[in-house]
Amino acid sequence: MQNLTTARHTVIGTVTDANNRPLARLIVKAFDRDLRSESPLGETVTDPDGRYRIDYAVVSFAQAEKKTADLSMKVFGPGNVQVYETDFDRIVFNASPVETIDITITAEVRPDINEFEFLLREISELTAGIKTSQLEENDKNRDVTFLSREAGLPADKLDHLVVAHRLQDESAIDPAFFYALLRKNTLLKTKLDRTLRVRLSIDIHTDIRPLLFDVALTDPELIQRDVKIAIKERLVPDRLARELASDLKLLTKFRQPAQEYYEKEHLGKVFNIVSRFVLENKIDEIGKIFSKHKDNPLEFLKEITDESFFKTESDAAGAKIAVTLSNLLGSNEALIDAEECFAVLTLPQLDVAMSRLAHSAKQSIG
Repeated sequence: MQNLTTARHTVIGTVTDANNRPLARLIVKAFDRDLRSESPLGETVTDPDGRYRIDYAVVSFAQAEKKTADLSMKVFGPGNVQVYETDFDRIVFNASPVETIDITITAEVRPDINEFEFLLREISELTAGIKTSQLEENDKNRDVTFLSREAGLPADKLDHLVVAHRLQDESAIDPAFFYALLRKNTLLKTKLDRTLRVRLSIDIHTDIRPLLFDVALTDPELIQRDVKIAIKERLVPDRLARELASDLKLLTKFRQPAQEYYEKEHLGKVFNIVSRFVLENKIDEIGKIFSKHKDNPLEFLKEITDESFFKTESDAAGAKIAVTLSNLLGSNEALIDAEECFAVLTLPQLDVAMSRLAHSAKQSIG
């Protein structure tokens, strides 16, 4: 016979919002529903993937002639605000020893803390005194991967957190200000402008100085709009609204160096890159190869970096597309990986990049 004092049953499940996104750090409570009352069975907090598990004792519902619990669930958000309760038709009568109940929250769940400060709080005990801006992701130190797996945090958000603090080191501007811009994709540019400036992604390997210059050259009205949206979405603290004017003022001192960089140094890099293609009479050939491999950008990369494409092995080595793309996109040369880079490129963007590149090169050489 089962020992009612030690026997336990379990209810498990996942809590998500209306868009099927997991909701973390919500309190889930299980109840045994009676005719006109309910008895608490147990409670827990959802993990980063929205999962929960509640083990409860059989003795808690073992009343006269009752088989098993009639399960009813409640979910509470920050401030102990109830955001979900099982309606009568969804009560699980005579629940099995292990029952799965997935819950969808349709009510708004406002976090008790903004995302920026939440990430800092979650990693603070794991970083062992290492500054956020000093975190790395390379063969020697896989800091972001470790923190992501240990704390259950998205790696891309951790990347943005690190980059925001590196931008602070470079500018003395609040990292939360930069985090807002990174999370709202304010700094991404998919179209080449007159400086041949484009930025398709930002992560921990991104070169910080050119990125700061991109911020300095971004329309202040766009910055204000995106920061305000980030505050409303609880991505960054409310204090940014009060500090926004002073942050923008601090940013203005980088505008002139940014303009000089893109008018001289950056354009010089682009000229050096594309000129070798023109001097080798490869522009038309590159266009043909690109057209042939439009549906497979990696094959395009492979063919134009093959040694046979250039006159000598040294020419081929000097024209490696990794260096070409890294210089053109203002990214860290060590970062560029063909598969990762082209994963964020659409075919229309490749078309534009190739045509603009060729046109600019021919104009410069001519």
